[in-house]
Amino acid sequence: PGYRGQQYIMECERHSGDYQHWRNWGSHCQTPKIQSIRRIRH
Repeated sequence: PGYRGQQYIMECERHSGDYQHWRNWGSHCQTPKIQSIRRIRH
């Protein structure tokens, strides 16, 4: 699932409008890897 999450975020970066959707997805899967990616996005 970790790899899938990374791919999902990569696609999100392309679609700024999907950012909201990504946030919802992140809440569903709260993992350390996701937090790390969030830090980079900020």
